[in-house]
Order: sequence, then structure tokens, then C-alpha cells
Amino acid sequence: MQLIKIQSPEEMANFSLHPAVSRTTATELTLHRPDAHWLAVDDGRQLLGRCSLWWKATAPFEDHRLGYIGHYAAANDPVAEKLLNHACADLSQNGCTQAVGPLDGTTWRRYRFITWRGEAPPFFLEPDNLDAWPGQFQKNGFSILAEYISTLNSDLNYQDPRAEEISRRMQARGVCIRCIDPEHLDRDLDGIFELSLESFRKNFLYSPIAREEFMSMYGGIKPFLHRELTLVAEQHGRTVGFMFALPDALQAKRGQRIDQVILKTIAIRPDRALAGLGRLLFHTALSNARKLGYRRAVHALMHAANRSTNLGQGSTVVMRRYALFSKELV
Repeated sequence: MQLIKIQSPEEMANFSLHPAVSRTTATELTLHRPDAHWLAVDDGRQLLGRCSLWWKATAPFEDHRLGYIGHYAAANDPVAEKLLNHACADLSQNGCTQAVGPLDGTTWRRYRFITWRGEAPPFFLEPDNLDAWPGQFQKNGFSILAEYISTLNSDLNYQDPRAEEISRRMQARGVCIRCIDPEHLDRDLDGIFELSLESFRKNFLYSPIAREEFMSMYGGIKPFLHRELTLVAEQHGRTVGFMFALPDALQAKRGQRIDQVILKTIAIRPDRALAGLGRLLFHTALSNARKLGYRRAVHALMHAANRSTNLGQGSTVVMRRYALFSKELV
């Protein structure tokens, strides 16, 4: 087995595939712009593993200079050992003091592994991985840096007792909540992008992405939007909050009626005068979902320590656990 550093997406086509390892796509390699991309291949030129590395534009974290390992796949433990040890050595040689993974360059993209699946089936836009991959990181010196959960709310009839008072307060401050407009999606996404830069900048390991990538990422979801589920809060014409929610399209692929909504992202402009707006957006989205006939809601991919995990009231249960791993480099 040997490790090969590729310089262009076209080189990926030169290798056959192991059943457990797909190719990193040309779009990912071009759009995500890793600082290096490594392949593990056997003597027969079969692709056994891969990973990308980032070290030039990673997020600040304590006193460390972080390096990211993403686009990860490994057919087995020996491949993982060779690939991860080399990745850490490469990051260290480029000045990094801590490796973090899996993380595809920024938390806007795919990151973290499923570490506990529970019994619930996958939901729309949920990242997936082989069950062996978290263990491969841990066997090679990585430990859990952060934990995340998705919860399932099976009772959408709950009425938040604070919603009415918050609604009156927001109206008095000129805040109105409306549904996203699919016919003018670019305009709404533009406001959401500007808000995201302001709202998320203090989030764990946050780093911004270009407007073009954001518009492509969210514009691609347009066919799945249900306007009453994704909400925009505006104050004097400026976007100050949004609640991004989608029907669980994977239910239809399983031959089921879609009766589950995915509550994916909520953001509020940092302003004390807007305290409670996130709670109101959350309540409004669930109320709309109930009126539309949805029976369950998934609160997706929340940091386990995030206060938004408390918004689902007592009717929610943990359905999935995830983790992001790190290793100090020498």
C-alpha cells in the first residue's frame, strides 16, 4: 500500500474503487480547495482510503493552530492507521499543533461522525459514515473534541406559554415573521447569508465561506422547500432571524408518507432587544408544521452543550449522537 498526493480532480479517475471507498468528487476538490489530498492505494491501483487536509485558513481554537482532516474514507483499520498517521505528520510539518476531524475545511460543510445510531432511520441531509470510522480515529490517538445530537419530537401539540408575549414584544419593536419566498429565493438567501456571518461568527470552530458557495449550497435545496416551514424575521427591512426547516424527503424514498419535518438551522442577529426571537421562530415553525399535517420533528445536529437543545420541551428524545475528534501534534 502506498500514499499518493494528487494535484487535480482528474487524477482520481486513475484508480479503481474498493467497495467501502468512493472517490472525493471533482466538485468537492475544486470548491472546498483543500491544501492537500492524499490517497491510499494498493499495488493493483485500487483506492483503499482518502483524506483532504487544510491548514492555511482554519478557525482559531485556544492556543492551537488547527489542521483539519476531511473527505475521509478508509477500507479497514490498517489503511486508516497509515492514512491518519501520515495526515498528522503532514499537518505538523505545516505548523499545526492539533488535528481535528472529520471536517471538510469549514463547519458549513460536512463534519463529525455518527457515533450512536439508535433505531431511527436516516433523515434528509443527515451526514453518514461507516460505523468503523470513529473507532479508526480513536485507535490512532484521537479523542472526542465535541459532541452533537439530533433529537426527535413526537408531539407537535405543545404550546409554548411564552410565545404570545414574545410575539407582542417583537411586533412592538418592528419585527415581523414571514415565510420564505421561493420565487425570490436569491433575495432571501442574500439576507440570510449576511445574518449568518454575524450570528455564527462566535460559534465553535466557525469560519466563513464565500457567498457563491453559500448560495449554491442553499439554492440546491429549492426543490425541497415548503414555504411555511422556512421562516424569515425582518426588522425595518433587514433580516434579523431565520428558521430553516424542510420536509424529510427520505421518507418518500422509503415509500412512506412525509410526516416528519427537519428543523435544521436557526440564527438570530446578536442583539439583546431580539431576546426570545429564536424561541418564537421555533414555536411558529412547529405550529405551521402541525397545521400542515406533520406529526414529528427532528431537531438536527445540535451541539450537545447548545442552549437550543432546550427548545424542544420535554417531548423530545435523543435519536442520534455524533462526535468531532482531535489529536495534539508533536
